[in-house]
Amino acid sequence: MKLAVAVFQTRQDASLAVHDIMEEGVSHKDISVIAKDLTELQKIADDNGLKDADPGTGGGVFGTLRELAGIAKGSRGEAGAMGAATKMTAGTELWREGDELAVALMSAGIPDEDARNYQTYVRKEHYLVLVACEEPKAERIRQILSAHQQIAVE
Repeated sequence: MKLAVAVFQTRQDASLAVHDIMEEGVSHKDISVIAKDLTELQKIADDNGLKDADPGTGGGVFGTLRELAGIAKGSRGEAGAMGAATKMTAGTELWREGDELAVALMSAGIPDEDARNYQTYVRKEHYLVLVACEEPKAERIRQILSAHQQIAVE
């Protein structure tokens, strides 16, 4: 299993990328979106006919990494997620100093420096899209992500 990852500045770009990835035949169970704003994350779920964005049960590529913690609208910056990343990020607090989200991403196999960069973007209210796919489809998924104003992460 490969993990394709992209950062988007707008909800619309992230939502369109998710839509096109699903059109390519990728199961919604293999697509995750992580964002700071749960309301905007819910709009992505609604746009694509997906289950509500919440701390949910997660699973898939990320497994069970911690107990679930509630994420409330208007909270102080907890990460919200939909898809397999929900369990991984449940209760991750972005308003405090620390690297909770980065650590969760690293435990999913993302290299240390990349994980820390992704955490920084999520803190800045960008959208992190992660797609688990088989090797033959990975390049096509990366092309789709790139076609939707993906931010180059350095």
